[in-house]
Amino acid sequence: RDATYNLLFHSIILSNLSAFLILVEKKADYLLTNSKGTSILTLLAKRNHMDWADSILDMATPSERQHLLNNDGPEIWTPLMSAAENNHLSACKWLLLNGAHPNKQMSSGWTALHAACKKGHFEIVKTLLIHGADKAIMATHKDFGKSLKPEDVTTDPIILTLLLD
Repeated sequence: RDATYNLLFHSIILSNLSAFLILVEKKADYLLTNSKGTSILTLLAKRNHMDWADSILDMATPSERQHLLNNDGPEIWTPLMSAAENNHLSACKWLLLNGAHPNKQMSSGWTALHAACKKGHFEIVKTLLIHGADKAIMATHKDFGKSLKPEDVTTDPIILTLLLD
């Protein structure tokens, strides 16, 4: 179940929708992760290809859906974190509407809200808060220190106003 990059990963990286759909149709294992724990859905979120992700979620069982949307490992970046960091608002909305948990944390406490705040993505911060993101969750970050709320990783005055209201 662990590969550096399988054919599904390559089809996403190369933005080859035809290859991706053929692989999905032929029952390629969409639950595989690469050696760093990155899932197919996380890569799709990073590339903002959520329209491709429908084909995977349509085939997944309810438990597979939850695994894909929220990843199980404490050190693993979730699809929502990836979409939030990369400023893909439509991907964030798609993930939230399909069951991604806005407060899913890595072992460091880092959440999608922390990622969006750090990068200054106001619309994503607002969307995450609307969907229940907890602005009081504390995290640790190598560049910022320990016991960090999302407000501690941004200098954006608009985001700070939103977080402190």
